[in-house]
Amino acid sequence: MNSDNKNGWKIYADNGLIGTAYYRYSDQPWFVCDFDPTPQFAIFKSLFDKYAHLVNEPRESDMDFSEFYEVNIESLNLRLMPFGNVWQGQVYVAQIYDGVEAWLRPL
Repeated sequence: MNSDNKNGWKIYADNGLIGTAYYRYSDQPWFVCDFDPTPQFAIFKSLFDKYAHLVNEPRESDMDFSEFYEVNIESLNLRLMPFGNVWQGQVYVAQIYDGVEAWLRPL
């Protein structure tokens, strides 16, 4: 499929584009996407990797994944800029796995 026909979201941290999430399917309440990072994503990749580890292996850490998200990911001031026929909301949770897959969940 040509990228002009895809649906998804441009993801910004403050004013810098960190990547594009191309909608693949819904796994309610999540939107599962292919993630195409920009070079700027490298600055934040370790935070998303740590968060993904905390979510998937909560027993391996004393840290609560929701607290980590609130302190570390929310502070990035992430914004979604939708394109195509996708959810248009502003409040969401973002998980980015290995810099190649994004899960977005409206709140």
